[in-house]
Amino acid sequence: MSLVGSGLPHDWVSDLEPGEVIAGRDALIQFDGKWVEQTAELVPELAEIKPLLEQSARGIEFLGSTARAAAASIEAMGASTGLGRLQYLLELFAILARSPQDDRRYLADEWFRPQLDGQAAAVVDIVLEYVFGNHAGSVKMSEAAVLVGMPEPTFSKYFKRATGQNFSDLVRKLRLAHARRLLEHSDKPISDICYEVGFSNLSNFNRHFLNDASETPRSYRQRMRG
Repeated sequence: MSLVGSGLPHDWVSDLEPGEVIAGRDALIQFDGKWVEQTAELVPELAEIKPLLEQSARGIEFLGSTARAAAASIEAMGASTGLGRLQYLLELFAILARSPQDDRRYLADEWFRPQLDGQAAAVVDIVLEYVFGNHAGSVKMSEAAVLVGMPEPTFSKYFKRATGQNFSDLVRKLRLAHARRLLEHSDKPISDICYEVGFSNLSNFNRHFLNDASETPRSYRQRMRG
């Protein structure tokens, strides 16, 4: 369960086989934060939501009991109409606004503020398409920079400013996500998975996987199949 503020770059990627479809993969609710702020001037009770909207500029992932309660409200909203739907939306706002800090994980650093004008959005789209298409093979920042017509040092700073993360961090996250899928759904040896997702050596793969998932690839596979 995530709350993404206006203009914050984001993408949810499912690592699927060709033709594979996940039914009901996600549920999306869009609302105008400015509308909520303006309505709060007439309905003071809505002022409780303002801090949440400010924090959403960084992106928030909700965990634990908050995520479960929020999911139930979202599902109920989808099955409702009229005032019933509005009722569940307000219920969702209350759940998120009152969630404990232990149930929140911020997705961008506190200093980050979205800077995606039209040009930046186009640059990011080109780079993401390149990375998604090649993340299991050879991905080079120099090639990405050429695609968008920038010198490599300029591109590195531009991409970090526009997305809040380094180019290399993005590539590594996608490779690790692919590795988790292969560990869960295949019997391939871990060493083979390491090279298949684009890492050059097993020790480097194990170290990054442990840092990202807080467990080794072997323990992850055992737990997911437990």
